[in-house]
Amino acid sequence: KVNIDITVQFNLPKEKASDVYQKIWLDYVQKIIKPWIRSIVREEITKFDSKELFQNETRQKAQSAMDTRMNEY
Repeated sequence: KVNIDITVQFNLPKEKASDVYQKIWLDYVQKIIKPWIRSIVREEITKFDSKELFQNETRQKAQSAMDTRMNEY
C-alpha cells in the first residue's frame, strides 16, 4: 500500500462557471474535481512499483504525466 499526498491548484473557467453553479452548485469540488484527480493519480501511479516511487526520476515522470493529463481540460 502506498499513501500519496498531493496538492492541486485549479480554476473554473469563467465561461463554465454559471453552468456549473446552476447544475452542481458549490459541491463541484467534491463531486467532480476530487474523483477526477484521484482517478488520474491512481492510473499514473500504478504504472510504477512502490520502490520506484522513492526515486526522484520516477516521481518526476509521474508528476509530468499527471500534469499533462490534468491540463488537457
